[in-house]
Amino acid sequence: MAEIHIDVDRSVREGPGTPPIALFQYNDVICVSASARALGVRKHMSPEAARAVLTPAGGRLVHAFWRDWPGPRTWYKPYQDASRDLFACIRASLDAGAACGATLERASIDEGYVSVEERHGPESVAEELVRSVRERLGLPVCCGVAPNKLLAKLASSAAKASGGGSGASGRVYAVRSDEEAQALLRQTAAHRLPGLGSRADALARAGIEVASQLQTLDVPRLQAVLSLSPAAAAAAHDA
Repeated sequence: MAEIHIDVDRSVREGPGTPPIALFQYNDVICVSASARALGVRKHMSPEAARAVLTPAGGRLVHAFWRDWPGPRTWYKPYQDASRDLFACIRASLDAGAACGATLERASIDEGYVSVEERHGPESVAEELVRSVRERLGLPVCCGVAPNKLLAKLASSAAKASGGGSGASGRVYAVRSDEEAQALLRQTAAHRLPGLGSRADALARAGIEVASQLQTLDVPRLQAVLSLSPAAAAAAHDA
Protein backbone atom coordinates (compact mmCIF):
# COMPACT_ATOMS: atom_id res chain seq x y z
CA MET A 1 0.00 0.00 0.00
CA ALA A 2 1.22 3.50 -0.83
CA GLU A 3 0.09 6.90 0.36
CA ILE A 4 -0.41 9.90 -1.90
CA HIS A 5 -0.57 13.35 -0.34
CA ILE A 6 -2.26 15.84 -2.66
CA ASP A 7 -2.10 19.53 -1.87
CA VAL A 8 -3.16 22.67 -3.71
CA ASP A 9 0.05 24.42 -4.70
CA ARG A 10 -1.37 27.90 -4.33
CA SER A 11 -4.78 29.46 -3.93
CA VAL A 12 -4.06 32.59 -5.99
CA ARG A 13 -4.37 32.19 -9.73
CA GLU A 14 -1.77 34.39 -11.35
CA GLY A 15 -1.58 35.48 -14.95
CA PRO A 16 0.23 38.15 -16.96
CA GLY A 17 -0.13 41.46 -15.17
CA THR A 18 -1.42 40.01 -11.90
CA PRO A 19 0.07 42.07 -9.05
CA PRO A 20 1.66 40.45 -5.99
CA ILE A 21 -1.19 39.50 -3.64
CA ALA A 22 -1.47 38.41 -0.02
CA LEU A 23 -4.69 37.37 1.68
CA PHE A 24 -5.23 38.10 5.34
CA GLN A 25 -7.85 37.24 7.93
CA TYR A 26 -8.14 39.44 10.99
CA ASN A 27 -4.48 39.97 11.99
CA ASP A 28 -2.84 37.08 10.15
CA VAL A 29 -1.63 36.62 6.56
CA ILE A 30 -3.03 33.26 5.46
CA CYS A 31 -2.20 33.01 1.75
CA VAL A 32 0.57 34.46 -0.42
CA SER A 33 0.93 34.50 -4.20
CA ALA A 34 4.17 33.35 -5.78
CA SER A 35 5.11 36.90 -6.80
CA ALA A 36 4.41 38.21 -3.28
CA ARG A 37 6.46 35.37 -1.81
CA ALA A 38 9.35 36.42 -4.05
CA LEU A 39 9.20 39.86 -2.44
CA GLY A 40 9.54 38.34 1.03
CA VAL A 41 5.92 38.14 2.16
CA ARG A 42 5.23 35.02 4.23
CA LYS A 43 2.25 33.32 5.80
CA HIS A 44 1.52 34.42 9.36
CA MET A 45 3.15 37.81 8.90
CA SER A 46 1.16 40.67 10.34
CA PRO A 47 -0.93 42.53 7.73
CA GLU A 48 1.02 45.71 8.50
CA ALA A 49 4.35 44.03 7.75
CA ALA A 50 2.99 42.49 4.54
CA ARG A 51 1.53 45.81 3.40
CA ALA A 52 4.88 47.53 3.92
CA VAL A 53 6.46 45.07 1.48
CA LEU A 54 3.63 44.91 -1.06
CA THR A 55 2.63 48.56 -1.45
CA PRO A 56 5.96 49.87 -2.84
CA ALA A 57 5.91 47.03 -5.41
CA GLY A 58 2.35 47.75 -6.54
CA GLY A 59 1.01 44.70 -4.72
CA ARG A 60 -2.28 44.21 -2.92
CA LEU A 61 -3.24 43.04 0.55
CA VAL A 62 -6.85 41.83 0.61
CA HIS A 63 -9.06 40.45 3.35
CA ALA A 64 -10.68 37.03 3.16
CA PHE A 65 -14.33 36.91 2.06
CA TRP A 66 -16.52 38.50 4.71
CA ARG A 67 -20.04 39.78 5.13
CA ASP A 68 -21.65 42.57 7.18
CA TRP A 69 -24.39 40.53 8.83
CA PRO A 70 -24.29 39.39 11.55
CA GLY A 71 -20.69 40.56 11.56
CA PRO A 72 -18.50 41.67 10.10
CA ARG A 73 -17.16 38.16 10.09
CA THR A 74 -15.28 35.93 7.69
CA TRP A 75 -17.52 34.10 5.21
CA TYR A 76 -16.20 30.62 4.49
CA LYS A 77 -18.75 29.47 1.92
CA PRO A 78 -16.63 30.36 -1.17
CA TYR A 79 -13.74 28.33 0.27
CA GLN A 80 -16.02 25.47 1.26
CA ASP A 81 -17.49 25.38 -2.24
CA ALA A 82 -14.01 25.29 -3.80
CA SER A 83 -12.96 22.53 -1.39
CA ARG A 84 -16.04 20.48 -2.25
CA ASP A 85 -15.27 20.82 -5.97
CA LEU A 86 -11.64 19.80 -5.35
CA PHE A 87 -12.47 16.59 -3.51
CA ALA A 88 -15.26 15.72 -5.94
CA CYS A 89 -12.74 16.07 -8.77
CA ILE A 90 -10.21 13.86 -6.98
CA ARG A 91 -12.85 11.21 -6.29
CA ALA A 92 -14.07 11.28 -9.89
CA SER A 93 -10.52 10.97 -11.22
CA LEU A 94 -9.81 7.99 -8.98
CA ASP A 95 -13.04 6.21 -9.88
CA ALA A 96 -12.54 6.78 -13.60
CA GLY A 97 -9.12 5.12 -13.58
CA ALA A 98 -7.35 2.04 -12.31
CA ALA A 99 -7.54 3.26 -8.70
CA CYS A 100 -11.33 2.94 -8.47
CA GLY A 101 -12.16 2.26 -4.84
CA ALA A 102 -8.99 3.85 -3.45
CA THR A 103 -9.49 5.44 -0.04
CA LEU A 104 -9.66 9.25 -0.07
CA GLU A 105 -9.17 11.06 3.25
CA ARG A 106 -9.66 14.79 3.59
CA ALA A 107 -6.91 16.35 5.71
CA SER A 108 -7.90 20.02 5.42
CA ILE A 109 -9.78 22.37 3.12
CA ASP A 110 -7.19 21.99 0.35
CA GLU A 111 -5.24 18.78 1.00
CA GLY A 112 -5.91 15.09 1.39
CA TYR A 113 -4.50 11.57 1.32
CA VAL A 114 -5.17 8.74 -1.09
CA SER A 115 -4.36 5.18 -0.03
CA VAL A 116 -3.73 3.10 -3.14
CA GLU A 117 -2.44 -0.40 -3.74
CA GLU A 118 0.98 -0.72 -5.34
CA ARG A 119 -0.47 -2.74 -8.23
CA HIS A 120 -2.33 0.36 -9.40
CA GLY A 121 0.90 2.31 -9.91
CA PRO A 122 0.76 5.09 -7.29
CA GLU A 123 2.98 7.48 -9.26
CA SER A 124 0.78 7.15 -12.34
CA VAL A 125 -2.31 7.74 -10.18
CA ALA A 126 -0.68 10.87 -8.75
CA GLU A 127 0.19 12.17 -12.23
CA GLU A 128 -3.42 11.67 -13.31
CA LEU A 129 -4.68 13.56 -10.26
CA VAL A 130 -2.40 16.49 -11.07
CA ARG A 131 -3.65 16.54 -14.66
CA SER A 132 -7.34 16.15 -13.80
CA VAL A 133 -7.47 18.85 -11.15
CA ARG A 134 -5.68 21.34 -13.39
CA GLU A 135 -7.84 20.60 -16.43
CA ARG A 136 -11.18 20.56 -14.60
CA LEU A 137 -10.66 23.23 -11.96
CA GLY A 138 -7.63 25.21 -13.10
CA LEU A 139 -5.88 24.54 -9.80
CA PRO A 140 -2.20 23.52 -9.63
CA VAL A 141 -1.61 20.70 -7.16
CA CYS A 142 1.45 18.76 -6.02
CA CYS A 143 1.55 15.13 -4.94
CA GLY A 144 3.90 13.19 -2.72
CA VAL A 145 4.01 9.40 -3.00
CA ALA A 146 5.55 7.37 -0.17
CA PRO A 147 5.02 4.32 2.05
CA ASN A 148 3.42 6.39 4.85
CA LYS A 149 1.50 9.64 5.30
CA LEU A 150 4.32 11.59 6.94
CA LEU A 151 6.78 10.96 4.13
CA ALA A 152 4.04 11.56 1.54
CA LYS A 153 3.28 14.98 3.05
CA LEU A 154 6.95 15.91 3.21
CA ALA A 155 7.37 14.77 -0.39
CA SER A 156 4.52 16.94 -1.68
CA SER A 157 5.96 19.89 0.25
CA ALA A 158 9.33 19.28 -1.41
CA ALA A 159 7.71 19.27 -4.84
CA LYS A 160 5.84 22.46 -4.04
CA ALA A 161 8.76 24.35 -2.50
CA SER A 162 11.39 23.68 -5.10
CA GLY A 163 9.62 22.33 -8.13
CA GLY A 164 11.58 19.20 -7.31
CA GLY A 165 8.97 16.77 -8.53
CA SER A 166 9.56 14.22 -11.25
CA GLY A 167 7.45 12.54 -13.89
CA ALA A 168 5.56 14.08 -16.77
CA SER A 169 4.15 17.00 -14.76
CA GLY A 170 7.18 17.76 -12.61
CA ARG A 171 4.73 18.02 -9.71
CA VAL A 172 4.95 14.51 -8.25
CA TYR A 173 7.70 13.62 -5.77
CA ALA A 174 8.00 9.88 -5.13
CA VAL A 175 9.87 8.15 -2.32
CA ARG A 176 10.61 4.61 -3.53
CA SER A 177 13.35 3.40 -1.19
CA ASP A 178 14.96 3.91 2.21
CA GLU A 179 17.75 5.85 0.50
CA GLU A 180 15.26 8.24 -1.07
CA ALA A 181 13.47 8.61 2.27
CA GLN A 182 16.72 9.61 3.94
CA ALA A 183 17.50 12.04 1.13
CA LEU A 184 14.10 13.68 1.65
CA LEU A 185 14.66 13.95 5.42
CA ARG A 186 18.07 15.53 4.80
CA GLN A 187 16.46 18.31 2.79
CA THR A 188 13.50 18.84 5.14
CA ALA A 189 13.84 21.43 7.89
CA ALA A 190 13.31 19.73 11.25
CA HIS A 191 10.66 22.22 12.35
CA ARG A 192 8.48 21.15 9.40
CA LEU A 193 7.74 17.83 11.08
CA PRO A 194 4.35 17.58 12.83
CA GLY A 195 4.52 18.84 16.40
CA LEU A 196 7.85 20.62 15.97
CA GLY A 197 6.69 23.88 14.44
CA SER A 198 6.82 25.67 17.78
CA ARG A 199 10.19 24.12 18.67
CA ALA A 200 12.27 26.00 16.07
CA ASP A 201 14.30 27.89 18.69
CA ALA A 202 14.98 24.73 20.73
CA LEU A 203 16.00 22.86 17.58
CA ALA A 204 18.40 25.65 16.66
CA ARG A 205 19.97 25.63 20.15
CA ALA A 206 20.48 21.87 19.83
CA GLY A 207 22.11 22.29 16.43
CA ILE A 208 19.35 20.33 14.69
CA GLU A 209 18.61 21.81 11.29
CA VAL A 210 17.17 19.00 9.19
CA ALA A 211 14.83 16.13 9.97
CA SER A 212 17.41 13.40 9.49
CA GLN A 213 19.45 14.77 12.41
CA LEU A 214 16.64 13.86 14.82
CA GLN A 215 17.60 10.21 14.36
CA THR A 216 21.03 10.87 15.87
CA LEU A 217 19.53 11.58 19.31
CA ASP A 218 17.81 8.96 21.41
CA VAL A 219 14.23 9.45 22.58
CA PRO A 220 15.04 10.58 26.17
CA ARG A 221 17.45 13.18 24.80
CA LEU A 222 14.83 14.51 22.37
CA GLN A 223 12.35 14.72 25.24
CA ALA A 224 14.77 16.79 27.28
CA VAL A 225 16.02 19.03 24.50
CA LEU A 226 12.65 19.77 22.90
CA SER A 227 10.34 19.41 25.93
CA LEU A 228 8.32 16.71 24.19
CA SER A 229 6.13 13.94 25.53
CA PRO A 230 7.55 10.41 25.21
CA ALA A 231 5.18 9.67 22.31
CA ALA A 232 6.04 12.89 20.46
CA ALA A 233 9.77 12.34 20.97
CA ALA A 234 9.47 8.79 19.64
CA ALA A 235 7.54 10.01 16.59
CA ALA A 236 10.19 12.66 15.87
CA HIS A 237 12.99 10.14 16.25
CA ASP A 238 11.32 7.61 13.94
CA ALA A 239 10.46 10.09 11.18
